[in-house]
Amino acid sequence: MKRFLATLCAVMLLVTSLAGMAVAEEKTKVVIWTNARADYDYMLPVIEKYNETNQSNIEVVYEVYSDNFQQVLELAFDTGNGPDIYYSGNPIWAALSYTGRALPLNDMLTDEQYQFHGGEKNFGETINMKDGNILSLPYSISTVRLVYNKDIFARAGIEKVPETFEEVAAVAKTITEKLSGEGIYGFAINLKSPASALGRTLDYMMQPTCGLTNGYNFATGRYEFDKVTEIVAFLRQMFADGSTFPGCDQLDIDPLRTQFAAGRIGMYYSYTGAEYGVYNKQFPTEQEWDFAPLTGNGTRVGIQGADGGKWYAINKDTKVPEQAFEVLSYLQSKDVLVGSYEAGLHISMIDDVIAASETPEAIKLHPLMAKQETDGLWPLPPTGVAVEGENYYNVFSGHILGIPGYEDLDALTADLNARYNAALDKGIADGTVQPVVYPNFDPMNPAATMN
Repeated sequence: MKRFLATLCAVMLLVTSLAGMAVAEEKTKVVIWTNARADYDYMLPVIEKYNETNQSNIEVVYEVYSDNFQQVLELAFDTGNGPDIYYSGNPIWAALSYTGRALPLNDMLTDEQYQFHGGEKNFGETINMKDGNILSLPYSISTVRLVYNKDIFARAGIEKVPETFEEVAAVAKTITEKLSGEGIYGFAINLKSPASALGRTLDYMMQPTCGLTNGYNFATGRYEFDKVTEIVAFLRQMFADGSTFPGCDQLDIDPLRTQFAAGRIGMYYSYTGAEYGVYNKQFPTEQEWDFAPLTGNGTRVGIQGADGGKWYAINKDTKVPEQAFEVLSYLQSKDVLVGSYEAGLHISMIDDVIAASETPEAIKLHPLMAKQETDGLWPLPPTGVAVEGENYYNVFSGHILGIPGYEDLDALTADLNARYNAALDKGIADGTVQPVVYPNFDPMNPAATMN
């Protein structure tokens, strides 16, 4: 009997031990969704290291999506299948994070983390906060520049980088006239996705040229699309005179980039925070290229808008908030951000990261990647404005492409003003939209006049 009891105890201990091992092997999954494809090669080993070394029994699942990322996210959230952490750069910030999808981080964020990420300098309403709630942690800043192929410029005999709308159009025409026989064209824009295309051109041109953002005037609290006709007409001109790469209406941004990498496009507009990583990692190219300042009409009325202060947000409906925040903290730790900055994958806005880093090769090669004195953060216009009919991206895309029915630009902008302001007024009246008005707003110094 004693031998039997001893054996039974041993078996029970073994079973208990195995059960404990089974429990220990069960990991809490934290799912991340992003559309930052250029970061993949850097982020994958970062994620793998965390999965191998973290002491919290967490397994991170890192998933990369394409240009329809916002729509994928919205559908996932609406059906209760959203990720735990998601990339929250514009326009996703305005569409999702700022409108109630993101988990406030105030109670989880330590004072040390707050100060590391820049404190009051880098945190602010409409930038990464809503009603005092911190929704995303600042790490990077990016704006838009003209991206141009130096080899093509040299072949076309162009010695001066264009600085105005008129000069860009003239250079695009010259390149096309001289080199289109070889399949090389002056300009391209990814109009298969009007929001992506005009979000990286029109939206950023409005700020220094018109003192608006997304067609909105913060001083008056009204949409004033009639003020952006000069910009839209400039983009239309390059299509009208045949200076654009064939099939722009079917181009997404990555196919455009592949054509640029192959030496078939002279110029396009895109983000300072992305293109170096794209051409260094995603679509390696032997073409000599560089950034040039964003073009305008020669008169600056506002600073160049810069997107900064946000990266990832946590889904407010996540079932694992503590684990998600631990992962977010790791992704935005000093070591991870220094590595990303030195690799040229982002332009840091965190002083401690910059101080601890070697000057990235990307900024040595392309100094205009870095923040300039004429770049700065802008607030967001009112969110939740439910406009009936086509949005301004689609309307202006139709005009730029010369689609029948979109010829009269003055009529188009008058209609946009009417529809957008009617939707704004309705939203304010029914409480779904919060007014955003800064009577003393100065486009040359937004930060000083929005607080």
